Amino acid sequence: MSKLQEQVEPVPVDQIREVIRAQLGRPVDEVFREFDDEPLAAASIAQVHRATLKNGRRVIVKVLRPALRKQLAVDLNILTSFADLLARKAAWARRIGIKSLTEGFIQNLHEEIDFSHEFNNIRQMKKEESPDVYIPVAYKEYSTPDVLVMEYLDGVSLSKAGRVLHRDPEARARLADDLFREMLTQIFEKGLFHGDPHPGNILLLRDGQPAFIDFGSVGRLSDIQRNGFKWLLIGIIRSNADSMVTGVKSLVENSDEIDTRSLEQALSQFLAEHSFEGDILDEMGKDLFDIMGRFSLQFYPDVATAFRSLIILQGSLQTVDPEFNLADVLDSYMKSILKIGNLKKTALDSVKTIC
Repeated sequence: MSKLQEQVEPVPVDQIREVIRAQLGRPVDEVFREFDDEPLAAASIAQVHRATLKNGRRVIVKVLRPALRKQLAVDLNILTSFADLLARKAAWARRIGIKSLTEGFIQNLHEEIDFSHEFNNIRQMKKEESPDVYIPVAYKEYSTPDVLVMEYLDGVSLSKAGRVLHRDPEARARLADDLFREMLTQIFEKGLFHGDPHPGNILLLRDGQPAFIDFGSVGRLSDIQRNGFKWLLIGIIRSNADSMVTGVKSLVENSDEIDTRSLEQALSQFLAEHSFEGDILDEMGKDLFDIMGRFSLQFYPDVATAFRSLIILQGSLQTVDPEFNLADVLDSYMKSILKIGNLKKTALDSVKTIC
């Protein structure tokens, strides 16, 4: 499965050159000083080539696979029909809002195959960039819905970083810790986060700094939703079902339908059955989503994306540092941001939301 993230059968380069010519209005040789016909990576949505601009800047050129939109339309029609069938035939599918989830997934896919959305995502992420994780520069004058040109980053994917750092366990641990803290900061403090941090979308640069690439999926959370996440995690970490209920009310679309007492009892049982250790996102996440389904509660699409991003990143980091302790990082991070002043503001915001 990991090979599918960056090793799909490549498109012939003449087709790639034709897409660039049609999109930029000039042949490849008039746009770039150099263009490498051998793809750097080939994925299911796009193919990436190295190139050099006329001014000497090294870039990568991301090109949408020809005929992808036509094939995607067929696939999405099948997916929509299947979701409709499940909604009619399966009670569990209706409870989790299968049609709404499918519509959100389809909307995300449409955005991923329009590189103008990705360009805007990169620009916004670059503005919020932290010193710990690098975000590449994207070039507007060379970017269209089917072509995206951005800064070339010299490094290895996270799937290979573990082998590079195999003799330095401290560096592996530091890399994993920095990346997860960055994701937590993006979700809880900035409300703007990478939506698909699998190992192929994270690079370890030659200077040792990690970098995110591929911004087709970027999530955005409101202040209310970010506070809801904080309360949910406070409740999980402190085994407090009441705090979890407060968080859930800010994270679901149909909060007015919540049977507060019954949900608190279900979450109390959930906490009694789980310990805050090990692969908590996998183990606890599945049961938490089951509870949401049982109560017919539907997470906002970007909230579901945030959960997914944390789960994906946890798996990605374990390829680098098998000893990565998610519980310790989460506990430490929540203590650092939930100081008395922040906690009071979170409480006030949550009270306003509930009222």
